Amino acid sequence: MSGRADPSAGVCTCAGASSDTQALLARRVRRELPYLLSDESAAEPAGFALYTLADPRDVRRVRYVGQTASPRRRYLQHVRTARLWLVAETPWWVRVPRMRALYVWIRELYLDEARLPFMLIREWLATAAEVRARERQLIGELAACGLPLLNVEAGRLGAPPEPSAPAGGARELSAGASRRARRRTA
Repeated sequence: MSGRADPSAGVCTCAGASSDTQALLARRVRRELPYLLSDESAAEPAGFALYTLADPRDVRRVRYVGQTASPRRRYLQHVRTARLWLVAETPWWVRVPRMRALYVWIRELYLDEARLPFMLIREWLATAAEVRARERQLIGELAACGLPLLNVEAGRLGAPPEPSAPAGGARELSAGASRRARRRTA
C-alpha cells in the first residue's frame, strides 16, 4: 500500500487503496490496542487522563495532546472519526474545520503502511479543571520545543504552523493569533 497526501487540499490519495472495511478495521484496532495505548503515569487510573498521540515510529514527536476520562474509548473515537475505511476522501465529515488537520494526519499515517497513532497517557489528574490546565501547559511546552502539534491551541501558544494542515485549518488560526498578539502589544 502506498499513498500520499496533498497538504494544500487536505486530501489523502491512495494507490493500491486499503481493502479494509469498517468492520475489519475495527477488529484490527481492538486487537492491536494493547500495543497502541500505554500508560507511563505509574498512577492508578482515576479521574482524567492527559494523553498524547504520536507516530508509532517516533513516539517522542508528539502531534496531539488531549484529555479524557476514558483513554481506550477516546482512542477508538479518534480512529473512528478519521474513517480510515474511506479511500481518497477529504475528511469533510469533521464538523469543526480547525480539527480536520488531526484527522488528515491520522489518515496519512494509515496510508503509510497502515500505521495507527500511538497514545501515551502521561498522567492522571483528579478534576477536569486540573487536567485542562495541565493540558494547556503541556501544549505550550511542546509547542515551545518546536513540535508540529495539531492542537488548535498550539497556534495560539506560538507553535509554528503545521505544513500538512488543510487550508482553513491551523494556519489561519495561527495568523489570527499573531494579529491578536500584535494588538495586545500595541
